[in-house]
Amino acid sequence: MERDAPAPAVEPAAGAESIGDAYLVDRDEGVFRCHRCATSLGVLAGNPKLAMASRERPTHSLHPSYPEVSKFVDTDVVFREFCCPGCGVRLATETGYPGEAPFHELRLD
Repeated sequence: MERDAPAPAVEPAAGAESIGDAYLVDRDEGVFRCHRCATSLGVLAGNPKLAMASRERPTHSLHPSYPEVSKFVDTDVVFREFCCPGCGVRLATETGYPGEAPFHELRLD
């Protein structure tokens, strides 16, 4: 496979629900899955970001024309990217404080 070619999308299992273009909800197995390659991202009651590869970087590294965040907040803020550990596709992003736990934005039980 070429390095820049996107990973092949998988057909969702019968009964799997899609959440946007990032997650599949596999209720039969009780797990979140990557929408692209179906890699398990942990149990439905958990935070799927904890199973992903992640990168945290200063917000000023995003683009030179973006305003400096320190003009708007007192504490440094970072940009985080979360990628599938199976195929590497980026599934989520967020901003937060350095070192804090990823935001748990998706809860299914």
